[in-house]
Amino acid sequence: MKNSILIAFLFIIYSCGGVKVVEEKSTLNKVDLAIENVNIFNSKTKEILKNKTILIKNDSISAIIENNAKNYDAKNTIHGKGKLVTPGFIDTHVHLSQIFGDGNETAPEFIEDHASYRQVLTQQYLQYGTTTILDLGQPEKWLTVSMKWQNTPSPHYPNIYNSGGALISDLGREPNMNHAEILGENHAKEKIKAYADKGIKHIKLYSHLNEADLKYVVAEANTHKLSIFGHLDRGEVNVSKAMELELKNFKHFFTLINAVLNTSEHSAKLNHKYKLGETGTVDEWTAKMILYFDYIDSTPELKSQLNNLIERMVTNKVNISTTISVLASVAQQSDFFSSFTTYPLRTSPHFPNYSTIDKSSLKKAFQSMMKYVKKANESGLKIRIGTDCKYGGQALLNELMLLAEADIPIADILQMATWNGAEAMKIGNQYGVIEVGKIADLIIFKKNPFDDYQHFLSEKTIIKSGQIFQPKKSITKDMLEIITNRDVKEAIEWYENTANHQEYYPYHEPQLNELAAELFKINKAKEAVDVLRFCLNKFGNSNTPYNRLSEQQLNGIGYDFLYLEDISGALEIFKLNTELFPESWNVYDSLGETYGLLGNLKLAKENYHKSLKINPKNDYATKALKRMGK
Repeated sequence: MKNSILIAFLFIIYSCGGVKVVEEKSTLNKVDLAIENVNIFNSKTKEILKNKTILIKNDSISAIIENNAKNYDAKNTIHGKGKLVTPGFIDTHVHLSQIFGDGNETAPEFIEDHASYRQVLTQQYLQYGTTTILDLGQPEKWLTVSMKWQNTPSPHYPNIYNSGGALISDLGREPNMNHAEILGENHAKEKIKAYADKGIKHIKLYSHLNEADLKYVVAEANTHKLSIFGHLDRGEVNVSKAMELELKNFKHFFTLINAVLNTSEHSAKLNHKYKLGETGTVDEWTAKMILYFDYIDSTPELKSQLNNLIERMVTNKVNISTTISVLASVAQQSDFFSSFTTYPLRTSPHFPNYSTIDKSSLKKAFQSMMKYVKKANESGLKIRIGTDCKYGGQALLNELMLLAEADIPIADILQMATWNGAEAMKIGNQYGVIEVGKIADLIIFKKNPFDDYQHFLSEKTIIKSGQIFQPKKSITKDMLEIITNRDVKEAIEWYENTANHQEYYPYHEPQLNELAAELFKINKAKEAVDVLRFCLNKFGNSNTPYNRLSEQQLNGIGYDFLYLEDISGALEIFKLNTELFPESWNVYDSLGETYGLLGNLKLAKENYHKSLKINPKNDYATKALKRMGK
């Protein structure tokens, strides 16, 4: 009988008198995700690589191949159909305290390593395409939790890097919650080494760091190879001086003003020229920063100094962040309002002392600032995105729009939002560019911003750590629409029937508190209080307290309504405050004052007496009762 030989993917090789059988192996590249037929933005060169396929394995890019190559086997495939793909956006200036507190003075004693806390970072950043954020100043007591987040990146949340507290010298007073004091050379060494030992890779120098302490900090930071970021505009060291000390990363384009002129010396002239009053709010201060650009632009000597400064910055190969959305909001040159601080809750600038400010002057000054941003970019100054506000994801997109409206090329803008930030943070080995081996944090634009800059706002598919991000809906947004179009009762009914569906983000208490804040912003005090009462009844003992309004914040909101002459709205707020904080003398004092304004002397006296019972030294209540005849 003849031997039968089966030939099925077997090759028989005769060698050295023996027989070797080799099984044919598949040449297919097995990957988790293939993004086919896309145009890739190279954020280093600003070129477009056309008709490519991106292969992703685990969390990283394993290959970039021509679109017609089919040597891969993918578990999941996205058919790109010629869409633009960019790296995920990087925001190099955020503050957790703007999200979990008021951004300035009030914040919880602690934050928790709980999904509800990280969820808000997803809602504020990731769903808009911001995949990496750098916190440049947070309460040091939060670092245990925030460093855990830094060390455990996830497809469900943005990457977060922490800098610890913003470093200042001893000012002889209690430091801001986001600041950390440096008390001389030895303390600088101890502080920076402690930060490095925690795994912190970035530090922030703040304006109130004197020159000696700054030098100590920089020397120690360089020893540990930390990235140093400087907000230097109101102290001994400005941008110009810091470049002599070889600093490379600066914050806020508007800080260039203080390297050109002494704002204290020029403040009176500026106030006279633009008919300003005393500066009392953060929006009024921001308005002055904007107006200084017009002031400089209209003074040949100062204009020349600013241009020379930009040239020196280019020569020294430094970079600077934008933070222009906040300034555009104050100049009312933006449809999206953002601010350095949350309170007072508002949707437009708060100018109580600038009643005579000329809006056209603000517009002109903002345009002057953007002219210098454009000039700086054209000169070769590295610019990166840094929003420095609560709603950073929206603000980042707004900044891209504003940069485009200033006639800055789209390729330059995308580079600012990606590679420039990664390079400044020294994380370009992982993020900021689409290359083999890099983490797969990507944005696929449904509509191409190169065709129309408005497409920065178009629908996007976001890839985070190699996985397709599935955004959910916000109950805040949907309930706000129901309340503004109908009423709170219907919104609560909708909530009870709908909010637990999978399409909505879980952990509802922070979202309901945010809903109340949004209602306060549009002067719907009663509706906001109704939402807060509903929230308290439903989640009174929950462990997600960061969005709850404090006694101080509610009291401030109440007085904001009194300022607007909405006394009935203020009354609702102060009544709620007495229910929430019945042991506080101040809440009864505020409620008594409001009843007095309404002419209800009986209830006014009753609440002033309650206040005095808790705090017999409340002179305001004593005087009020005396005026009313006790």
